[in-house]
Amino acid sequence: MSLKLIAVENYARLADVGTCDLCYGSMWVEEPVYVFQDADTGETKHINGYLWSWGDYFDLLLDNIPSFAEWVQHQPDLTLDQLEDFGDLQQLVYRMDEEADE
Repeated sequence: MSLKLIAVENYARLADVGTCDLCYGSMWVEEPVYVFQDADTGETKHINGYLWSWGDYFDLLLDNIPSFAEWVQHQPDLTLDQLEDFGDLQQLVYRMDEEADE
């Protein structure tokens, strides 16, 4: 089974951040959605590359998307079932970074 990153859809907007008078404000955010496809079945899955938690915005620390796409395609053990949310995608980026450091 081979998994591919076929697209990154980016939704940029001005958003309210923070939860209290001290940290409340507005900022420009990009809410990327990563689209993966199973090369064997053609099934696709959309995974958010961002997370909102208590008014705080987090996104993937991914500098080179084409390099990530190539790395994903060469992971024989990776399946669509293993990708459910931002946390799974973040772990995948960490795994790629660790292999690059070795």
